[in-house]
Amino acid sequence: MKIQVLAFGQILDITQKDSWEEEGILNLNQLQEKLWNDYPALKEISFVFSINKQISKDGALLSDGCEVALLPPFSGG
Repeated sequence: MKIQVLAFGQILDITQKDSWEEEGILNLNQLQEKLWNDYPALKEISFVFSINKQISKDGALLSDGCEVALLPPFSGG
């Protein structure tokens, strides 16, 4: 099973890539653990997950081919 991961804002700065594939990740908790292992600086910032353009909660299940976006806090005016 493969998923597409997209990064924005501070997360893009930390990962140094705006998109990549992950394999064998079944839910958001597993993805978060992998991200924290691969990019320890992500532990220091808050962000939310979006699965296929829908904000998702911890532990949400992933399916093959889904798109997971890592969204930092936004501000606007």
